[in-house]
Amino acid sequence: MFNVFKPAVVLFSVLLLLPVTSYAVVITGDLSYNDTTDVITNTVSSETYLGFDLLKDLTYAETVAITSAGGAYESWHIASQAEAVEFFSAAVEPFTFTDDAVSYATTASTFMNGFGDDFQTNGNDVAWFLDDDTGMAGYIYFYENQTHNHFINTNWNTIDYSDNYSASPGAYNSSTPISWLLVGGTTDINAVSEPSSMALMCLGLLGLGVMRRKRAKQ
Repeated sequence: MFNVFKPAVVLFSVLLLLPVTSYAVVITGDLSYNDTTDVITNTVSSETYLGFDLLKDLTYAETVAITSAGGAYESWHIASQAEAVEFFSAAVEPFTFTDDAVSYATTASTFMNGFGDDFQTNGNDVAWFLDDDTGMAGYIYFYENQTHNHFINTNWNTIDYSDNYSASPGAYNSSTPISWLLVGGTTDINAVSEPSSMALMCLGLLGLGVMRRKRAKQ
């Protein structure tokens, strides 16, 4: 009898010894951040955004190049002002965008690593976006380690000036780089089965073994 179950038992034992990849999902308003894929998802609209920490060292031109056809992140694009407002609104609801130079969230909240580790040593999350005014950049700013009113700043400065917050040589804020907000792409992550899934698979194999044993007796 044991010979019927032996292959499944051995397989079950081996699978339990395999390493398991774990991940954490951080929920911020209607946004869900997966620290394994480094992707932020709007749980209402299903729109996706790249974690702020992944490409923060790049200049604007480098970001455009890497998201263009043939680039490593060609499925992504730099956020427009409207897309940045949608992202910000999903994170800090309720929020009404006023199109002023600085538009604050109406309620304060504390964010903890909700969008990837980015910007300053205190963990604040910041990302650029393309302002409606041609050649201009705006940014969204989230306080992570304190309760504060988060804000979105439109028409902040020129796109070229944002390169001072990259890791490029000569950038005077290279120690605190800021990423462009990237929208709409995907990342390929090879998921590893959880132990419970492995156990169910092995139980299925055991069931098949029992059925074969019964049929052999008939």
